[in-house]
Amino acid sequence: MKINFLVISNKVVNGEIDFKLKELGEVLSKKGVESDSILIKNFSSEIANKFILEDFVQDNYCYIICEDKNVDGLIRENITKLGKDHRIVDEQAVLFYKDNAKLMMIPIECDYLRFIDYSLNDISNDILVMNIFGKNKFYISDYLNNLKETSKNFEYKIYQDGILCEVILKFARQDTLFDYNIKQEILSYFENSIYSDDGRSLSNIAFSLLKEKAKTIAFAESMTGGNVASTLIKENRGASKFVKECLVTYQKSAKVELLDVDREILNKYSAESSETTFEMAKNLLKKAKTDYVVAITGLASNTKNEEGGKCFIAIGNSEEIHMFKSKFSGTRKEIIEKATQTAFYYLIQTLRKK
Repeated sequence: MKINFLVISNKVVNGEIDFKLKELGEVLSKKGVESDSILIKNFSSEIANKFILEDFVQDNYCYIICEDKNVDGLIRENITKLGKDHRIVDEQAVLFYKDNAKLMMIPIECDYLRFIDYSLNDISNDILVMNIFGKNKFYISDYLNNLKETSKNFEYKIYQDGILCEVILKFARQDTLFDYNIKQEILSYFENSIYSDDGRSLSNIAFSLLKEKAKTIAFAESMTGGNVASTLIKENRGASKFVKECLVTYQKSAKVELLDVDREILNKYSAESSETTFEMAKNLLKKAKTDYVVAITGLASNTKNEEGGKCFIAIGNSEEIHMFKSKFSGTRKEIIEKATQTAFYYLIQTLRKK
């Protein structure tokens, strides 16, 4: 199968935005499709509409990627012409579809690779994608290799990034029912660790759940230095509707002054403890008056008395506060990133239960 791209952006031509051709190629190769792309500097609705006429109308998969303001105009211009069969994706892109054809209009300022991956899901029924939290590639490989001893009907690749793994399984399509049963067995085995099957990041999913449930959130961060809140805001347009504030209470005095953490608790249990983290979450709920809070403390580096890597995360609402303890290895930067992704994972689990 072949799909066509029209990229209209002077920001890309001028080098202000890096159009990720390599990453796009990787997304498409995972789906087993080829592509052609056209890059044009100056936006023209005439060129865009000609592209739509020649590709979408001729039953192809095609994508128009241009700047946000121009996407809005194209949508308004074509929404009636192209019919009622369309859906808005995350309030950023629009997907038109008919029979075997799809047309997606995507702002180049957003995560267009994710939208493209999402739109191609239906042409890859022989492919299973799992985004897994907290399991390393050796653990996953051992399980899949054992399964392959009884079923040689699939191949797989694993891409690991810290505590996250993306697993791509390709089935031979020899026996549809057999493939289905194997897929269900794999999904069941990793059920508690799978956070996505469409390539979305942990922060994307957390944000989608906050938006879906119309819930607000505040953060109190120590070891991560605001990285959890920053990642949520950087990766999700419209975050201001749901993220109220983030307090970076790095020193003990900041925890006392900004979050009213009891000095006795700090002195008895230390600044990096479940007791301190619980107090931070409890008091942030009172101060921020949001639906949910996330508090996090820990050690990103070794100290004279203790090895780095321990992390305490509190996630709560007005009814309850859940505590989580983790131990990470790696460089200071790697530990902070692992703590950040872990906070999102537990936030997702908490939101999905409600």
